[in-house]
Order: sequence, then structure tokens, then C-alpha cells
Amino acid sequence: MSTLLARFDEWWTRPWPNAAGRFGLYRIVFALSYLWHVSEFDLRGLFGAPPGLEYSLPFLQLLPASPSMWFLQGVDVLLVMSLLLLAAGIRVPVSTALVFVLGLIREALLSEYGIENGNLMPVVFVPLLAFVAPGWGHSYSLDAWRAQRRGETPVSSTNDSWRYALTMRSVLILLAVLFPMAGLFKVTGDGTWLRYDDVLPMLLLRRSVDSVVMGWWANPLGPWLWAHASIGYWMQIGVVAFELSFVLLLAGATARRILFAAVLVFHAVSALWVMVSFGGMLAAYALFVDWELLWQTVRGRALVDMLRRPLLALGPDRCLAMVCIVAVVVAGTWHAGTRHAFTFGGLINWRTIWFVVAPVGLGGILLSFWRDLERHRFAARESRRAAIADRVQL
Repeated sequence: MSTLLARFDEWWTRPWPNAAGRFGLYRIVFALSYLWHVSEFDLRGLFGAPPGLEYSLPFLQLLPASPSMWFLQGVDVLLVMSLLLLAAGIRVPVSTALVFVLGLIREALLSEYGIENGNLMPVVFVPLLAFVAPGWGHSYSLDAWRAQRRGETPVSSTNDSWRYALTMRSVLILLAVLFPMAGLFKVTGDGTWLRYDDVLPMLLLRRSVDSVVMGWWANPLGPWLWAHASIGYWMQIGVVAFELSFVLLLAGATARRILFAAVLVFHAVSALWVMVSFGGMLAAYALFVDWELLWQTVRGRALVDMLRRPLLALGPDRCLAMVCIVAVVVAGTWHAGTRHAFTFGGLINWRTIWFVVAPVGLGGILLSFWRDLERHRFAARESRRAAIADRVQL
């Protein structure tokens, strides 16, 4: 037991490359992606909802009366403003807490709790973990810029301290637990995914009909899989095995890259064919992108430098005032049409976004296998060279 705890402690406190910088940049990515998530649905649509809706949305049963229009609009406006302040890095602990509380209220109004509710990751886990283990405001934020102007020592964006990786490692553990739990729920109890060979074919066929009714496209595999239930059964087993395999996230970087790339394709298939979108999970997967490395790659480009120069000239205090004004304007006009800018006029919605993400996932799978193949080739070449050198010496 002590050996196991020692190994866990060593894994937990291991340095993470560019931890401070990538976590600070992730804060910006997280806030912008959350704004896209909020823009997908106008919370005011719940006003005057028909009786009986509370049975599908349990949180409504706890309220003494139906939510007013002002309450619903206020939640959206305050959440949007908090997310914009978080993206800019203004009062990061406070804005993180506001995003957590307001997002939790909004999500509770719109859905019920479930282990497979992908929105729990950006709404609950990420902001809560970032608040408990702060650090995403120590770099690439107006808070950090103003502190540096006051003479405080800045945090290097290449700082690899494990303290800046606490949220990343915590989310990694959550994913390694939640995905296998979803797989276990499919095979325990009644065990419908193993007992019946038509669960997935029937689901695909039914959702294909729903898709056509909603004016979208039909799933061409739906009728074929219904006619070949044995293939559908093996696909059911494959889904369960894939979800159980997420314990391998803790096995190392190579397994993590392959699994994250594969799950993007998995979610794309779910959204496009089964009409079940896990768009919220993208916020969790984005944690493991080295945003610092990407930023260092593009920051010297002429266009990026042209955009950065005016902000640097303004200084932190003027930038703070400008961001606050922008946050008030965007939040105040959110329901007047500003929210549509975050979906590009409805072009990027909960379903179409997977047309962008799926190729990224496929490319990630191919790249991972190519890297492994190149590594094995390099090792084989080095081994042959060593063998030849030994024979020459003899």
C-alpha cells in the first residue's frame, strides 16, 4: 500500500511541461468555448413552459414558482459577463466562482443530473477544480499584467511546476473513472447492451427517423444495421470496451494521445448519427493541448504581432477599462443578437461542430501511430548500428 501511495505521489507531483502558460491560455479557450455553449440556447425559452416540464427537468420542482423572464435573462447576462472577465483574466478567483455558480444554476434549469451528461465537465468540474487549485490567472491575464506593473515577480509561462497541473491531472483521473463507469452501467443491472443484440441498431434507426423529421440527414447505416443485428451487437461490445479502456489514460502520454483522438471520432459519430452531442467534453480535452507551445509558434507572426502591439501600448489599466466596457455591452446585448456571433450565425452548432472536430481526431490517430512507427524505426536503426559497431570492433 505504501509503495502504491508513493508511486501516486510521484505521478501527482511530476513536472508538466509549460504547465503555467498552457493553463493560463486554456483559461481563455475555456471561457470562449463556454460562451459558445451558452449561445446555443436562450434560457428565456423556459419562460411560460407548459406544465409537466418539471418532470423532465427536476430542478424546476424545487422552485416555489416558475422562473420569471427577468431571472432567466439575468442568469444568462451575468454568466456571459463573468465569462468575458474570466477570459481577460480580471479578478480571476471571483470570476471563476461566478462562472461556477451561475453555470450550475443554468445547467440545473436545463437538464437533469446524469453520469453521461457531458456538460458537467465545463459547468461543474473544471471551474470548481480551477477555483480550488488556482493558477490559471497567474499567466496571460490582466491580473498578472497589473501585478507585474506593481513590481511583483511574474510567473514564467514555461513554469512546469506540478501545482499548475493540478486541474489537468484531476480531470485526467475523472475521465479515467467516469468513462468506465458509463461502460459498466451499460452491462450491469439488466445489462441491456450485452443481453440484447438490437439495442444499438434500434437506437440508430430511431434517431435517423428523428433526424429526418427535424430537417437534417438520415443515417444510411441505420436500416443496414437493423437488417444485420449481429454486426450491431459487436458494435455494442466495441462501445463498452472503448469506454472501459479509458482507465489507460493514466498509463502514459502515448495512450492518452490515442484515446483523446479516438474519443473525438466517437463523439462525432454519436452527434451525427445518434443525435447525442458531448460538446461540453471538448472543454475537458482542451486541457491537454499544449497551448503555450502553439502560442510560441504563432506569436512572432506579423498578423499576431500587429494585433498585440496596440494592446501593449494601451497598458493594463486601460485594457482593464476597455474589457469591462466590452463585457457590459456584449452581455447587455446578448439576447438582442450578440450571442449569434459565437455560433457564426448558427453555422457552428452542437451538431455541425463535429464536422470540424472529427477530422482532427482522425488526424490525431494517424499522427500517433506514425510517431510510434517512426520511434520504433529509429530504435531499430540504432540497434543495427550498435550491432555493426560491435562486429567492427571484434
